[in-house]
Amino acid sequence: MLTNPSDRERDVFGRFKTTTECDVADTDDRLLPSRADAKASWNYVVGDVDRPPTVTYHLNRLQGLATEAQYCVTLNPNGAIDDRCVLKKMVYAHPLYTRDAIRSQSEWHE
Repeated sequence: MLTNPSDRERDVFGRFKTTTECDVADTDDRLLPSRADAKASWNYVVGDVDRPPTVTYHLNRLQGLATEAQYCVTLNPNGAIDDRCVLKKMVYAHPLYTRDAIRSQSEWHE
């Protein structure tokens, strides 16, 4: 984002990396707990070494939606959402806050 960055700027800002996340707006409630009293605003399924955790935001609860359809936003769905329930797919790049990136923040003034 810098025009002609110096070596120092490359060093400091080069320590920041991003991670890609797939988000899906959907109406597939299979990733929500089946018991109504167990449904939370944020619901998750733990991932493993090769897959990040899946997090499903239950918009009906978060936004107070009184609809029959269960509206969700699911992060890293790992193929678990029925394609017929997908409203929109989005891909984001988020900062990855590593120790090195956090340390470099104190060097921005340089």
